Amino acid sequence: MKTKYILTKSADNHVVIMEAPYNTKIEKGVDIEISADCLKANLKNNIFKNVNNKIDYDYNVWMLTEDMA
Repeated sequence: MKTKYILTKSADNHVVIMEAPYNTKIEKGVDIEISADCLKANLKNNIFKNVNNKIDYDYNVWMLTEDMA
C-alpha cells in the first residue's frame, strides 16, 4: 500500500510525523504532508524518534524528541 508522511499533533498535543495511507485527507491548518527525504533528515539528526512500541497504530509514528522528555 502506498503511504505518505504527515506532520501533525497527537491527541495529547505532541508533535508527530505519522505514516498514513496515501488517500488520507490532510486537515488544512493542522497537518502538513512532508517528503520521505524530509523524514529521513529529521531521523538522521535525531529530531524525531520512532514510538511504534508505545502506541497502537497500524503504521509508523515518530515523535519530536523534545516532546518525549
